[in-house]
Amino acid sequence: MYTAEAVVTAAARDLDAAVDPALALSPEAAFLRAELAVDQAHVSVPPLVLAATSELFDVAGASAVGKDKALDRHWRNARTVATHNPALFKARSVGDYLINSTTPTGLNSIGDATARPSSTTGGTP
Repeated sequence: MYTAEAVVTAAARDLDAAVDPALALSPEAAFLRAELAVDQAHVSVPPLVLAATSELFDVAGASAVGKDKALDRHWRNARTVATHNPALFKARSVGDYLINSTTPTGLNSIGDATARPSSTTGGTP
């Protein structure tokens, strides 16, 4: 969990820097710094936390999910957070910035499907 803590701490520093008046970042630069920090942490941390919480079951066995301990809630909470914002979008956003200097869009969900024009769907909406 040391690695996850280090990643989150680094992201927190970038978030603090994004709003630090002493740095006088433009709104665009502040957004970029904050968005990249959050996206990179979101790609890195959930797999680490899921692995650690899964190990609870290896160490404690079936009794870990008993009502008296309810350690399964840690795995369930980690899984919920990990899937809340699709990590693939975050990874793509970070990669697109690092390779193409494309500003992240701040996409946090897959959104709603939109109908394609009939010319691209063979006439079927």
